Amino acid sequence: MKQSDIIKLDLMKFLRFQKQYDCVCTECVNNADISAIKNQKLIEIEIKISKSDFKNELKHKSWKHDKYKDTQALKNTDWMRIPNKFFFCVPQEMEEWALKEIENINFKYGLIVWQEGLVYIRRQALHLHNDKLNNFVLIEFCKRITSELINLKIQTNTDKQELEALKEGVIKTEGIE
Repeated sequence: MKQSDIIKLDLMKFLRFQKQYDCVCTECVNNADISAIKNQKLIEIEIKISKSDFKNELKHKSWKHDKYKDTQALKNTDWMRIPNKFFFCVPQEMEEWALKEIENINFKYGLIVWQEGLVYIRRQALHLHNDKLNNFVLIEFCKRITSELINLKIQTNTDKQELEALKEGVIKTEGIE
C-alpha cells in the first residue's frame, strides 16, 4: 500500500472514530483527498507526502486557494462547495516546514500531522465561512460513499475468488483432498 493510501486510511479512522465525524470519504467535494461532515459543517483535507507534492498543490490548484482566501468573493462563487474548514495533512518530518508554508498560503488553514498510525491536529483551522451544508453536498457525499462501498465489495469478491483458486491449486498440488 502506498504511503498516501495508508495516511488516508489512518486519517479516515481518526476523523470517524476519534473525532466522531458523521461522514468521511475520499475524493469527494472538490476532489479533496478527504472530505468530512460533522454538525452540518464540511471540512476538506489535502494530504501531501513531500515538499514537491505540497508545492504542486499550490501550483495546480492556485485558483482554489485564492478563492478560499477571499471570503467576500466566496459569496459570489460556487458557495455550496466551499468547505467550512481546510486542512493540509503531512507526515511528521514535514510538520515545521508545512506550518511556515501554511502561514503564507492562508492563515485560516489548519495542519494535521501523520506519524505511522498516529494522527493529530497540530494547528486547528479557522472557519472560511459558517454556513451549513446544503442538500447538493449531502447528495454528493452519498453518491461517493456508495461508489466506495460498491468498489470495496467488488474487490472483496475478487479477492475471495483468487483465494479460493489458490487454495484449490495448493490442495491439488499437495495431493490433499
